[in-house]
Amino acid sequence: MSVTGIYPVNGKGLHLSDREMALLDALPAQAQKSRLATHAELHAAIIALASRKSYTLELEMVGTGFMAVVAHDLRVVANMRGTGEETFYCQAADSDLLRQLAEEIARTCGPQLLLPANGDDGTLVIAPDAKRE
Repeated sequence: MSVTGIYPVNGKGLHLSDREMALLDALPAQAQKSRLATHAELHAAIIALASRKSYTLELEMVGTGFMAVVAHDLRVVANMRGTGEETFYCQAADSDLLRQLAEEIARTCGPQLLLPANGDDGTLVIAPDAKRE
């Protein structure tokens, strides 16, 4: 099971390959904008993923965020730090579930980067319905 973060592509220190830069550049300027998902957007993306794919969903609200398990595999933990910053991380044995969640987030927050905690290269994820130029 791998721990993975989902980040906006304009995050500090995140680098894209030449191929990924070309994919991003092929999008209209508005579709290239990327930002970190809020907890509300993440919550909506998780529900949309489970609904769209008919996956099982366990969702538990906790004092400072929530926990979700999708398809008995993808675990998402969302937490608010003492500073008020909303953070989250994901764990899954099936990397396709991680990509699918990143696609759902990308529908509202723009292109995202899946970045494994083990130091492997990240993967650019663009919403399937993003318009190409």
